[in-house]
Amino acid sequence: MKNKKEQWIKNTFESVHELKPAAPPEALFDKIKASLDVPQAQVISLNQIRAVAAAAILLLILNVYSLNHYNKSNAHLNEGPSFENHYSNIFANNYKLYE
Repeated sequence: MKNKKEQWIKNTFESVHELKPAAPPEALFDKIKASLDVPQAQVISLNQIRAVAAAAILLLILNVYSLNHYNKSNAHLNEGPSFENHYSNIFANNYKLYE
């Protein structure tokens, strides 16, 4: 029994020595090298950056113009007594309701 087990172990080790090491396919290195040459990031041209900057500036100018126009058209609403002056007698100034 011991002799059969030792023979099996010996045969197993000998069969391992006969195996060839694993080798990658020939074209694998070329595929990896080609994939590394491809740029990963998208390049944005200077013209696109200028167009975005111009659109942002135009939008900012339009917002400032609209805000000024809105304030000028509602200027008549700010004339007259203010809320605080009109209702100052109704509300308690010192928050003492019962004196």
